[in-house]
Amino acid sequence: MVKREAKIIRPAKKLTEQEKQEIKAAFDEAQAWAKSVGLTEQDIEDAIREVRQERRKALQNQRQSA
Repeated sequence: MVKREAKIIRPAKKLTEQEKQEIKAAFDEAQAWAKSVGLTEQDIEDAIREVRQERRKALQNQRQSA
């Protein structure tokens, strides 16, 4: 379950075994690609941090202009 703004959002359905395998394969492929281009875990953490900061700034600007 994911909690957002005091609302609990439940998954719409359970994943099938095939869907789980497809998701795992996609993650494995992404991880292999990242390794092949030399990305580190720190690079990923930095990118996530940057995107989150930009999103917060955009939300603040949106609230201020409203």
